[in-house]
Amino acid sequence: MRRLTTFAVIVMLMSWCAMGEAAIIDFNCNQDGDGAIDCIGSFDDVSTVTIVGDHKQLEPGHMGTHLDSPTDPLDNTAYFETDDPQDPTITFSNSIDNDTSVAWAGYQVDFYMEVPFTIDAASITAPADWTYDIGTVASNGQNYVGRISYTAGTPLPVGGTLDFDYTVSFDGATFYKFCQEMTPVAVPEPGTLLMLTTGVFGLCAVARRRRQ
Repeated sequence: MRRLTTFAVIVMLMSWCAMGEAAIIDFNCNQDGDGAIDCIGSFDDVSTVTIVGDHKQLEPGHMGTHLDSPTDPLDNTAYFETDDPQDPTITFSNSIDNDTSVAWAGYQVDFYMEVPFTIDAASITAPADWTYDIGTVASNGQNYVGRISYTAGTPLPVGGTLDFDYTVSFDGATFYKFCQEMTPVAVPEPGTLLMLTTGVFGLCAVARRRRQ
């Protein structure tokens, strides 16, 4: 009898957990039209948003139209709706082509929402030797923003593709506006590298003289 009771409780808990997992039922996402990036988004009716794009300029590209209010990334048409307000978790899976004129040494993603959220996980599949760092989510006075910084490894050449994803969690509603702001970090030009190297050696020489 005890075994049957325990089994029934486990089944009830599993059913409750399954009901509590919110799924995406509507999604809309467009670039802001400033020419920095061309991209499209889709969703799988459960918990994954897929974004495919071409980053054309060394400027921030936005998934989310905010031309009417450039100071507020969330004044836009990017949103998703869930079937339950209880703890939705969304994975953003991105595939972004380097369509600029220079190789990339990194890529920064700033994710904005009106409500507090957490960045639960991140990964990068290509290039394989890139790494990532998840920053702290904080309020900027208007919204909440969190940053994921992806860093080379091997610089991403012109025409190359950056495949990465991250997962965010939040709760409290069924309709959420968001903005994904993406900024490539260019590989420094040879002249810039020479200047940096010269500056470092100069600082070392000054420090050595002071010690002497």
